[in-house]
Amino acid sequence: MTRDDGEGASRNERAATVEGRGDANAAITEGREPRTDGGEHPPRIVYDDDCGFCTWCVERALDRGDFEPVGFSELTPDQRARLPDGYETSTHLLTDTAAYSAGEAVEQVLVRLYPELEPLVDELREFETYRKIREGLYRWGADRRSWWGKIVRSCPPARQPDERE
Repeated sequence: MTRDDGEGASRNERAATVEGRGDANAAITEGREPRTDGGEHPPRIVYDDDCGFCTWCVERALDRGDFEPVGFSELTPDQRARLPDGYETSTHLLTDTAAYSAGEAVEQVLVRLYPELEPLVDELREFETYRKIREGLYRWGADRRSWWGKIVRSCPPARQPDERE
């Protein structure tokens, strides 16, 4: 599901890395070149920051691409307003002009990581069957996050000790 927004959301105060990723990535972020997609901000991956599997997935995207992670617990009011009702059941990708949810959000992340897939994905998006399969596979995987988390996981930011202590 895509939602177009007339204006971009406020930049999240959180650093552009998942907790514990270190200052090396912050230095890369500070030296960021102008965005090729014309946006002012990197796309924001909105995810369940209390889920080890979700955190692991976001870390893989951050390893390979230019994204800003935003956990559910850190959403600004502006960002939350751009998300659909029941946003806690899916991941989302917020750009300056659109909001993608669930399977479409994962698809958008993959196309940004692997631009060579874009022509194929553009063609597939024309078919309702593809969109149903994409969303069905996303839901199947999301509904089994606890099982996936037994295989691959990272310590979720929402469960890390408060660094201000």
